[in-house]
Amino acid sequence: MSPVEPVDLLQPGWQVTERPAVWRPSRSAPELVGELLIATHLDGRRFVQFSKQSLPLVIARTEGSLWRISSPMKGRGSAGRLPVPEHVLWLQIDGLPPKVSAKSRWEVVFDANDRWLLNDRRTGESLEVAAP
Repeated sequence: MSPVEPVDLLQPGWQVTERPAVWRPSRSAPELVGELLIATHLDGRRFVQFSKQSLPLVIARTEGSLWRISSPMKGRGSAGRLPVPEHVLWLQIDGLPPKVSAKSRWEVVFDANDRWLLNDRRTGESLEVAAP
């Protein structure tokens, strides 16, 4: 699978936000501290990237009825049609904070400092994002 194609986030219509974040791939995995970039376009496109020291670890993207995710460091990825697979954390992020339904395996938890945690109740995978 080829990597996710580059996106020019400087083009009109993109709203870009970057925040420090901590990703835990599973309940028993160590935490990875990095940067979360979330870009949404007026036309509904979405681009999410988690990087560590400027190296992208995960890139996810939705456009039209398609989604795509890649891990440049591992040289692998996958793609498909909407709806996005519920188990893929990066495809759940639709804004800051993400919106999840009560029936979802994901929950969003806020703390007193306006940080939020997106947590998979089944696997323990989580992403904690700092307040602005």
